[in-house]
Amino acid sequence: MIRRSITGIITAAVLIALGFVQGWWLRLVLAALTGMSIWEVYGAYIHLGARPARWVGVGYAILLAPAYAFFGGAGALLPLAAISLIVGFSAMIFRGEMDFKSTFATVLPIIYPGMLFSMILPLQDLKTPTLSSLALMLAFLIALMGDVIAYLVGRKWGRHKLCPNISPKKSIEGAVAGFAASMLFAVLSPITAEAAVKGIPFYHQYIRDLPLPPLWHFAVLGALGGVVSQIGDLTASMLKRHCGIKDFGAILPGHGGILDRIDSVLFNVVVMFVYFVMVLK
Repeated sequence: MIRRSITGIITAAVLIALGFVQGWWLRLVLAALTGMSIWEVYGAYIHLGARPARWVGVGYAILLAPAYAFFGGAGALLPLAAISLIVGFSAMIFRGEMDFKSTFATVLPIIYPGMLFSMILPLQDLKTPTLSSLALMLAFLIALMGDVIAYLVGRKWGRHKLCPNISPKKSIEGAVAGFAASMLFAVLSPITAEAAVKGIPFYHQYIRDLPLPPLWHFAVLGALGGVVSQIGDLTASMLKRHCGIKDFGAILPGHGGILDRIDSVLFNVVVMFVYFVMVLK
């Protein structure tokens, strides 16, 4: 529990720092996390007996940041994923084997977690710096805050199983508490951002970024994010059970692999992308 808490605090601090720094540092870190997560999913399928072409997913992760930066921004993300899928299918076809399991294991990581991860990149290029920082914080922390509260409440008061066949330790009580925490964090985020811009001299330069979208928008984002984040967590659990592993890796003490820590974030990112990039425009 101590190791898990320390790792969680450090992870949150790094994500918050990157949310404010942004730029190429964030792009490079996201590309690295994408590559590591893709590698972990490949490892899970190798444990199952598949023989994926790992270089396809690694290549996708390496090209992600340059493609976004130099070839059309968000408009380059889907073509890159589509080309990578074609390359993945081609790599398996040229093996000359009827090995659907290895083919599926090759292309799945490009979509999950690859394409979901890529949707974080446009969030740092919104029309104002304040909105970009807020979108990034919501993308990561709605999920992480809900995950932490769900874990703590479920560990102490959880009595009714949520999805026992997929994740036996998750409880309905924990899920409800996590959902409430996600909504509360989402609503408090714009209030805190506006207070900082108005009350802290350093942030007065961003006063032109106000007002932010209506508060009820953030309540809806918190509700949607609170639900899909938990679905993302359960999706990763289902994949691990299918592959017969406990964790995707061991790089994060108390948590496992990179994907074990950000599995709930990936689905939440889609909600934030749709709202901040497509709805607000």
